Amino acid sequence: MLDTINALFESGGAVLLWLNVRRLLRDKCLRGVSLVPVLWYTSWGAWNLVYYYGLGQLYSWAAGIGVFLANAVWVGLALYYRGRHE
Repeated sequence: MLDTINALFESGGAVLLWLNVRRLLRDKCLRGVSLVPVLWYTSWGAWNLVYYYGLGQLYSWAAGIGVFLANAVWVGLALYYRGRHE
């Protein structure tokens, strides 16, 4: 039961994070955002994949993949677009 509830929160977070990816792809520039917090949460997302799997929380693990991937893609795009201004 707790795994299911946590997975719902992780899934909701993943959906919202993919909105950030979509926005960055549309804007094609990065302004007013520090990469440091997102790098931190990306590393936390990677840790959560190990942690959830170790606990046998497979729903949370599966949902956590979405959070980790969204953050990782956003970081990659942010590094690519930083310093570019249209």
